[in-house]
Amino acid sequence: MPDTLRKIAEADRVKAEIQAVSERLEFMQMTPQNCAALRSLKELVRRELPVALDKFYQQVRKTPETRKFFSSEKDIDHAKQAQEGHWGNISDGNFNKDYAARVRRIGMVHARIGL
Repeated sequence: MPDTLRKIAEADRVKAEIQAVSERLEFMQMTPQNCAALRSLKELVRRELPVALDKFYQQVRKTPETRKFFSSEKDIDHAKQAQEGHWGNISDGNFNKDYAARVRRIGMVHARIGL
């Protein structure tokens, strides 16, 4: 595929992702005011999320059906860091093309491992 066609295809994909996020936000009635309210909770999320994720991953370790998704503690640590980043991005209340790309990557990983 020539470079120009590749760039057009990528631009179309990004446009479709932005449109999909916009439709989801509209469905959830996520207005600019709601995004601002979400941003106001950022410090609370930053403070409490590590505690919640520690408890979550303790449960993951104890449960064979979920433990199988992680081959090592390093994988669990990586997943925890990814979760912290993801929820940090959500609490930014900025649902743009970067957010759409991150969500797509997360979905692809979940699909790959059967989660």
